[in-house]
Amino acid sequence: MFTYEDFKAAELKREADARAAGRGMGNIEARRLLSQWGTEHGWRYKLMLRVISRCENGPGGCLEWRGGSCVKGYGRIKVNGRLAATHRVAAYAAGIIDDVFGPEREQCALHACDNPSCCNPDHLSAGTLSDNMQDCAAKGRLGFQK
Repeated sequence: MFTYEDFKAAELKREADARAAGRGMGNIEARRLLSQWGTEHGWRYKLMLRVISRCENGPGGCLEWRGGSCVKGYGRIKVNGRLAATHRVAAYAAGIIDDVFGPEREQCALHACDNPSCCNPDHLSAGTLSDNMQDCAAKGRLGFQK
């Protein structure tokens, strides 16, 4: 039986395809990325859809956020009325981290690509703040390192 949720999922998919085609992602790329999360986890799918629909293809397979961002280049999106970093939302929707708004010291979403606007879950991994700082230092991205 075709339910309201099925209808909304199909509508959201058509919307994402249209947005993705307009932003240069192409329908195949958008479907590939969204198929990783499946529609059985509707809330994760919808959350990922919100992020991916505002991204464009970037260098190295990055999905670069084209919405609002902070000074450091990290994308921002509202989730449940609160601002969240888009890479954290993507990592949460993909099951990489446990909570979008969790304590920053407990779990971070680390970028393998060093692109702050990237939301591609394939480029994200979970780690602690200590892991994040060690990664930052190893790559020479700390402000006082020259």
